[in-house]
Amino acid sequence: MRAPLGILVTIAILAACDGSPSSARPDGGAAPIGAVATLPRPAVFADLPLVTLLAPGALEAGRAPTFEWSAVDAAAAYRLSVLGPDGPTWAWQGGTTSVRYGGVPNGTSGPSLLPGSWWSVAALAGDDTVLALSELRAVAPSAERGPNPNWTKPPSNTDSPDSSASPPSGMPDAGSCDLLTREEIGEAIGGDWLEPTEKRLDARYGWCDWRSARGTLLTLTISPAAHFDPAGWGADEPIADLGDEAHWAAAGWDRRILFVQGDLSAMLAIDFSRVDRVGFERLARLIATRLEVGVLVRAGG
Repeated sequence: MRAPLGILVTIAILAACDGSPSSARPDGGAAPIGAVATLPRPAVFADLPLVTLLAPGALEAGRAPTFEWSAVDAAAAYRLSVLGPDGPTWAWQGGTTSVRYGGVPNGTSGPSLLPGSWWSVAALAGDDTVLALSELRAVAPSAERGPNPNWTKPPSNTDSPDSSASPPSGMPDAGSCDLLTREEIGEAIGGDWLEPTEKRLDARYGWCDWRSARGTLLTLTISPAAHFDPAGWGADEPIADLGDEAHWAAAGWDRRILFVQGDLSAMLAIDFSRVDRVGFERLARLIATRLEVGVLVRAGG
């Protein structure tokens, strides 16, 4: 049995419905403090071979641990998915069997692992179908495991939604590429920009890449506000009147703007250090405005 790549986040949510996030022993007793907590795979995926997770353990993994797992025969690539308390926070795909959280080299600033996180790995064939799948394992940066994640709550038994609940801010039906047009980018910072490429973790979180005709890369990443870590990204200058909190940051040749808008955080990065700062801030303000109102159609449409 081989499953399509698009179900990987759903796999994690389904796994949470098969059992509670605990480290109980098979005899029903509590596991020792510090034992690795896992969630089983859904029964529908029980026939897939198991990817064995090697490291890290559940607790005291550090802010940016290196994830390791066993190799799978015939796998062309591996997909690591990390979920925080409120849903997906980071994902990576590549041909190796280990990667540091954030995908950056050791000693380089990057995002920080959230308390109450979980991770899983899928082995992929050349056509991105799933050959093997791990269980879902808990991981935390310190000795405190963190709260039980919201996505482990069982679904409501009611047939109708709560009409009194307000919809979340952000993009329930749109992606990161809907927040800017290539024409707006060119007007703000110059350049001839090609059609964007979008990669999603789910309907709300993910990133969009725009590449110019000269090869410059512009990336917008949307993630939970809880994942916002200006210190971890090397923020060096605040920006006024942009979201709830905003900063400039630099990493090598990259220039970045980081900010929070409602329950979402955004990072706009360009791999060119001499970017037009005024124009770049204009793009960030467009994004903040569209996150605030909730973008449901393509920007500028």
